[in-house]
Amino acid sequence: KNEVSTLSGNWSAQVTELKQPVGIAQLLGVHVISDAGSQNILIASATQVQVLAGNAEVNSELLSDSSMSIAAAYATFVIPWGLCVSTMAAETSSIFLTDAGTHKIREIRLSTSAVSAFQQGDDSPVSSSAKVYTIAGGALGHQDGTGSLAKFSQPKGLVITPDRSTLIVCDSANHVLDRKSVV
Repeated sequence: KNEVSTLSGNWSAQVTELKQPVGIAQLLGVHVISDAGSQNILIASATQVQVLAGNAEVNSELLSDSSMSIAAAYATFVIPWGLCVSTMAAETSSIFLTDAGTHKIREIRLSTSAVSAFQQGDDSPVSSSAKVYTIAGGALGHQDGTGSLAKFSQPKGLVITPDRSTLIVCDSANHVLDRKSVV
C-alpha cells in the first residue's frame, strides 16, 4: 500500500516534456504543475496536457513586471515553483504561484467552466481566457508592503489559509514566512 510508482494514464507520455517539475496542485479534478525547467505552468487531465501559462519565448520586461492582467499565453516566468489553488467564486478559480527567479507572487485567474470542460475531455485551450497577475513582489530583498512594495528573495512554497483570505509564503533565501492577503 505504500508503493511509489510513476503516474500512468493516457497523458503520461505527453508529460515527457517536463524538464524540472517542482510543484503540483489539484484544481477541480485536474493537476496543475509548475515546471521550472520549461518556465511553464501546465494543466493535466486524465487524457491530455496543455500549457496553461508561460511563454519562455517572450522576453519582455513589460509582460513579466506588469501588475496588470496579462494573457496567460504571454506571461513569462523565470523559476515558477510553489502552487496552491482556490475557487473563490462559482465561475472563477485562482492558481497562486511563486516565481523564485523574479521574487514575485503571481495569480492565474481562469474560468471554472473551462477547467471542468478540460477535465471532461474538451481539448479547447484552457488558457484562452486565463489572465496572469503579479500580486506581490518583484524586487530582491525583504520588506513588508503591498503589491510591488513587498520584497522577497526566492519565494518557493506557499499555501492558502482555509478561509481563502491569506497566502503564507516561504521566502526561502530570507529564511522567513510571509503573509499576503488575497481578499
